[in-house]
Amino acid sequence: MNMRRGAEFESPVSGLKQILEEWHKIFPYKYEIVGENPKAIILGEEHNIDEIVSSQASLITAVKPEIVLYEPLHAWQYNPQTKVLELIPGRKIERDADYWFEGGYSSAPKPLLKDAPDQLKQAASDNNSWIIGCDLTYAEVNEIERHIAQTNPDKYRFEGRLIKKSNPKEIINYYSPEINPFRDKLMAEMILKYQKQSSRPLIAILGWKHAARIKKTTVLEQAGLEYAVVRQDKKPSDIKKQL
Repeated sequence: MNMRRGAEFESPVSGLKQILEEWHKIFPYKYEIVGENPKAIILGEEHNIDEIVSSQASLITAVKPEIVLYEPLHAWQYNPQTKVLELIPGRKIERDADYWFEGGYSSAPKPLLKDAPDQLKQAASDNNSWIIGCDLTYAEVNEIERHIAQTNPDKYRFEGRLIKKSNPKEIINYYSPEINPFRDKLMAEMILKYQKQSSRPLIAILGWKHAARIKKTTVLEQAGLEYAVVRQDKKPSDIKKQL
């Protein structure tokens, strides 16, 4: 991926704010700006809702970011030139680990297929924007589970998966409180990393709970990043009905 590193931010101070104000007139989501000169927009979404995806595609077209971070792609990235998905170099993925597990670990998992919605890919291709996954793979989570057990031997053990000693029947999986802090940490790190590499504002599309937790930690502000966070946990049409 060819981008200028350390490039000066090109938009005027009010540019991103003005774009959000105009976008908000059509898609009336609540948003908050942290700082005076935002260089990133975090969209905290409800996943897999077409209306929400349409609003995101519209924002990509308006902002024209070099990078769109997209949680559901995990360790994959969409190349706008070739229009294909590529595994991000250095990320770990294993066939047995990277499967969906319904209700926890299963002997017959269904494949974990990674892709971005067609509307996002089209907007990305039109604006030469990379879509980059920013969540842990199941293989990476498996390593984290092993680490948790090793560093907390009084509470956990590892037998191919993390087991809580006080309640061995409890399923600890990708979405458990033990794992979410590691997922949030990776997302925040990738926001900071790719914002620094980009000469345009960055857009990050995360689940709303991830976005809210990252904002609450103030880790982005502590790193000097000013940004906007948008709550997209409802359809735009449902929000308009409440106005």
